[in-house]
Amino acid sequence: MARFGRLCRRRRILTYVFIVIIVALIFMLFQMLSYKFINHGTKKTRNEHGNKIYKVKKKVKSAVLGVSSSDEALYKPDALGHFVCLDKSVSIQFSRVNDDFCDCLSDGSDEPGTDACPNGRFYCETEEKYIPSSRVNDGICDCCDASDEWNEDISRAKVRGHPATRDFNTAPCIDTCGDLIKRQEQEAYIQKTGAKLKQQYIQAGINHQNGKYGEHGEFYRLSQTCFERKEGITQYTVCPFKSVSQYQNRHTFQLGEKPVMTKEGEETVLRMERGDKRNCPSGTTRTSLIYFSCGLSDQVLEIREDDVCIYKVKFMTPAAC
Repeated sequence: MARFGRLCRRRRILTYVFIVIIVALIFMLFQMLSYKFINHGTKKTRNEHGNKIYKVKKKVKSAVLGVSSSDEALYKPDALGHFVCLDKSVSIQFSRVNDDFCDCLSDGSDEPGTDACPNGRFYCETEEKYIPSSRVNDGICDCCDASDEWNEDISRAKVRGHPATRDFNTAPCIDTCGDLIKRQEQEAYIQKTGAKLKQQYIQAGINHQNGKYGEHGEFYRLSQTCFERKEGITQYTVCPFKSVSQYQNRHTFQLGEKPVMTKEGEETVLRMERGDKRNCPSGTTRTSLIYFSCGLSDQVLEIREDDVCIYKVKFMTPAAC
């Protein structure tokens, strides 16, 4: 009987040990999953249109969210399990990286994947670009892989009620990197082909290389033609270097007649000044700004009144390649 009692006690002890081991394993598994969720997990769902949405982030080469693969070596725990701020100002437990609390106050390097540090930065892996970490989970899609908007609930809440805009995409963000790569390839093709076509424009303006029509006279050819564009009920006629006019409700307005070539960064801009004064504030005249961009044909892409009596014209042409 005593032997039977000892056997029962031994079995109870083994049962308790087994339970403890199982609980410990479950806890460790939960911790591992929690870390992956924050730093490199990918959880996909679909919106009402059936498009894939990355609720957390798309898998990238770096194991730490918001860090470029080239800087990953800087985000390894040392022998004590610590992370040292990149400016060497503070040493913290590695578990405090991306914990949504700013410890590296001077450089924000401990929070690359959250908006906790006002001076931090987040790396978009596919596009190889940095954005301020204040843009993380702000509801605006900055990275083409949607990795900057990994917390969908917060992202959608921040833009809820705001009107849609064509200037940028808002949450829920979807992976558009494939489209971006296609656009980049298309732009490279246009630049290469357009550069060859540009030689014809330079040849046409060989006797007009006085600076008025560009450095090599490449825009002279455009001065020999007028281009039509309709925006809604308004008809526009763009004659580069000569005039820009608008026809609406049986009224014609001159939007600029005096040409002045300028540069805005890398863009060539043709200012068409001294248009009509009618309905313009303080007696100012209408002015059209023609922004030339590289294209495979001559075409007015868009005309809009950016400010009162100031008109922005988007014009593509091989002359700008």
